Amino acid sequence: MRFSKNIILFLCILFLVSLSFAQSPINQEEEAQIHRQHQAQRKRIDSLYKILYHARDTTRVNCLNRLSPEYYIFSTDTAWNLAYEANKLALKINFTNGIAEGLVNLAQITQERGHINGAEKYYRQVPELHKKNNDLKAYASAIHRLSYNLKLQLRFSESRALTEKNLINYKALGDDVGLSYAYRLIGDTYNQQGYFEKAFAYFQEDMIITQKRQEYRGSRRDQYMGANLYLAHMYQDAGDWKTALTYYRLSAARAKENELPDVSNSRMADIYILLHNYDSARYHYLRSHDLITLRLPDPVIRKTGLTEPDINIGETYLAQKQYDKALEYFIKPLQSAFPSYYFTMRILNNVAKIYEGKKNFIKSVYYTNQLLTVAQTSGARQYQRNAFELFWRLYDQQGKTDSAYKYHLLFVAMNDSLARDVQLRNMAVAEMKAKDQKQESKISLLNKEKTIQEQQKQIIFIGLVALVLISIVSFRNISLKRRYEINKRIDAEKELQIQYLQSEKTKAELEQQASELEMQALRAQMNPHFIFNSLNSINRFILQNNKAQASEYLTKFSRLVRLILQNSQQALIPLEIELESLKLYLELEAVRFYHHFNFKITVDEELETDIIKVPPLIIQPYTENAVWHGLMHKEEKGKLEIELFQEDDMLCCKITDDGIGRKIAAELKSKSASTHKSMGMQITASRIEMLQQKKHLDEHIRITDLILPDGSAGGTEVLLKIPIMQ
Repeated sequence: MRFSKNIILFLCILFLVSLSFAQSPINQEEEAQIHRQHQAQRKRIDSLYKILYHARDTTRVNCLNRLSPEYYIFSTDTAWNLAYEANKLALKINFTNGIAEGLVNLAQITQERGHINGAEKYYRQVPELHKKNNDLKAYASAIHRLSYNLKLQLRFSESRALTEKNLINYKALGDDVGLSYAYRLIGDTYNQQGYFEKAFAYFQEDMIITQKRQEYRGSRRDQYMGANLYLAHMYQDAGDWKTALTYYRLSAARAKENELPDVSNSRMADIYILLHNYDSARYHYLRSHDLITLRLPDPVIRKTGLTEPDINIGETYLAQKQYDKALEYFIKPLQSAFPSYYFTMRILNNVAKIYEGKKNFIKSVYYTNQLLTVAQTSGARQYQRNAFELFWRLYDQQGKTDSAYKYHLLFVAMNDSLARDVQLRNMAVAEMKAKDQKQESKISLLNKEKTIQEQQKQIIFIGLVALVLISIVSFRNISLKRRYEINKRIDAEKELQIQYLQSEKTKAELEQQASELEMQALRAQMNPHFIFNSLNSINRFILQNNKAQASEYLTKFSRLVRLILQNSQQALIPLEIELESLKLYLELEAVRFYHHFNFKITVDEELETDIIKVPPLIIQPYTENAVWHGLMHKEEKGKLEIELFQEDDMLCCKITDDGIGRKIAAELKSKSASTHKSMGMQITASRIEMLQQKKHLDEHIRITDLILPDGSAGGTEVLLKIPIMQ
């Protein structure tokens, strides 16, 4: 069932992405969404300027600090000037909160312009200002901003240490939102350094909080959108693409809901990358690239905003070994990247691969050396491994065996170190997935139970009505068919007598026809007998007022009646259909007797059950006899085994029960007021006899009483031998 749900989910996503692929780059709705965002921002700017015109002192500082971030996307110069003016005025009037907010704005503008290192000096001044004011919430937020800046500088260990200390502040405040961001930041630093198991654990903590709260919904800081993206990356790295696909879809859906077309297109591209459809992925990355260009009018901040889309596009070309095209997209961010820029290692790794593919070993070695330097400084173990592997391959291709061997050893050592963490991460991923599936099953079960309780009366009523209707129709059809078969047999016999003297060949054909008609007549007797017994079982069960079981019983009985009606039309049916009817009958009897017995049907592997044909309901009477007379009167739980195998050209069916035996059953029957006649067994014996006559065989039914070592009855074994018909 789980597999079927995953297939449906996969097809839905393919349909969704195929629809979006059919659209033209930046359609009207996406463009309208960005224009609406710009208009809303300009309205806020206009409103703030009206306040600013009359504002003085702290009000003016606050207004300037609110205006500054509104200008980020339009003009970073204006944003900088407003933040600078706010900070200057706040210092003049000694307005601590205003000073702190102004510094944050200056830091963020510097960071958005790509000067990651330059932003740190502003961020470092802010926490102490809030500490003086005893504002723990603002202090924790300032520490988080500083930690994030350190992460962007690839100073992962420093960033993590600072954030781990900050967890105490968020917990003291009861700030789940802050905790969520802190867990995500810690997880990302572990992930960047190749400690995947720890990274996954922190991303899980982030998701747990995010699912409980829906903060920043409708904005680019939407927690749910980000948490799903990080988990998608982790599942993708762990090789579980189906679960990764689910998280990418959830992130994309939230981005679309938030009217963030550049983000939703990027997530769609991630989905195509997962499916190795690089042309479609590039199409969506290019759309995201164009939408970011439209969203960020300021050329300076736009350059930073386009860095990751450029890298994503370049990687699609690299995956297709279009090296020159890929290089165009990697060189642009590489030229603007500062030495400690967040994407530096990713870019260097890709550029080194490109030059390796182009057989330009000098440049490949150059960029690989840069990659190794940055990776060792930042402690990014996976990029160190990549650099060692690149050096190994490059030197090996140049015939520099000693150097190649040296880096091969370094690669193996680092890869082994990472492999353990990868294994632990994959185990954690599998454990989380199992818990999710268990929780889904539990929720599904509760929902089903609730639905059953709400609809129980209606189901019983409909079931009773359906039972009556089925009974009436079944009795009528069977009676008519029985009468028709008898009349047809009489007519056929008369016709045979008239034509007896025509020829020996005609005589043989007519005898065969008469025999077949007699078989049909016997089936006509067999079917109502079986239906009456089954209806009697259902009637007793319903009288016990067990509603849930009655519903289940009715469903199975309906299937059984349908099979009987279908099979009654045929002289012979495939063995597999006969076994299906038999299994349904035994399941009904087991439920009816409160599972007082177990049954097992064993079929020899060499039997072709879809080819071998038998008369319908040929085995059922003997299993019924075993249940009613052998197992029903047994105090402890009984066992019924049915084995089917082939001997020569005979189909052998061995029916074994560990019931009370025929002798005690006969005694009980004689004492009991009720009578359960074995009419079905007599009819079946006659049917098999006719089949045997065609094959000129002797013994066809053998019943053996089983004796235990202490001399007591151990049950009954019935062996049926039926000629194999095809």
